[in-house]
Amino acid sequence: MSIEVVRGASKAALPTRLVITLEEKSLTVATFIQEPPNRTHNLLADQPVQYESRKADFTTTSTSNGRTGAPDLSVSGIRVTFDDIDWSPDELVEVLELRNLLAPEDQIPDPYAKPVFTSTGKISFFLDGLVGADEVVPYSIIDLLTSAGYQPSPWVNRLQETRRGKVLHAARWRASQNARMAVSIYFPFVSESLFDQHIHVVSSGYDPIINHPIDNIVDEADLPGYGAALWQSHFWHVHADGSLKVSAGDLVDVPVVIRQNEGGGLCEEDLTLRVSSDCGYLPKRRIRFEAGKATIRVRALDLIAGDIMKVKINTEHFSGVGSFQIEVQ
Repeated sequence: MSIEVVRGASKAALPTRLVITLEEKSLTVATFIQEPPNRTHNLLADQPVQYESRKADFTTTSTSNGRTGAPDLSVSGIRVTFDDIDWSPDELVEVLELRNLLAPEDQIPDPYAKPVFTSTGKISFFLDGLVGADEVVPYSIIDLLTSAGYQPSPWVNRLQETRRGKVLHAARWRASQNARMAVSIYFPFVSESLFDQHIHVVSSGYDPIINHPIDNIVDEADLPGYGAALWQSHFWHVHADGSLKVSAGDLVDVPVVIRQNEGGGLCEEDLTLRVSSDCGYLPKRRIRFEAGKATIRVRALDLIAGDIMKVKINTEHFSGVGSFQIEVQ
């Protein structure tokens, strides 16, 4: 398992905070947005409490709404303060002015003692009994998103969504949905534990609270290509060796292997992938890999010398995890 946090990916209209709880079988994200100082003194609202006193409400896995991964709004509207967050120097000027306007009886307790955050809800992704578990396949990225207003949104399989609209860039798809990134779970292969996966956190406000050590913190400005770097580090491709040739009308068996993008090491996994070609004939459109190895059979049916067959290997939600060409002689 690795946890990476990207800071400053997109500045929210108001300072925000994520609380992320990672367990072996689940990941829960609670979202908070800071109230402006001039709204902190609201006699009609519930008084804020320390986050630690309500921590269990925000960190418990939510299996409500039929276990479908829909947002849990039962914690929405709870007002909290965080021990590690105080007014910034710029905010403090306004806070002192507002405090001076209070009547003496309104100053106990001091409504401006600390910044106040309002919970906008939480969302959970989990492996046991999840409705939608069939959407989690090898070569997947599960995104836990928020709306533009920082309310949690249902989790999605990113590659399933972008493939449907043939959208090349995930950022473009999020823009079309008016969504912000919060947490991504990378599934190069499906396992029974989230501790086997890479967790990618995008924090646009205050540093997130995470119940596990963070392996790396980066600023987006320092990593303009961090998406491509993640892809290179955590995913794989299907590789065929050598220059491939076949006589017109004949059959050829092509050995293929699954290799890590970074380093090229063999991935000894068992899985089934789809195969397609632009011409010729494929007797089997689904190929079973065992310990990372398989054979793809291709026939140069109705082709002539000089034709080129291009064969692509695809996952359920991503086209082109590998390809090779066969020259017809």
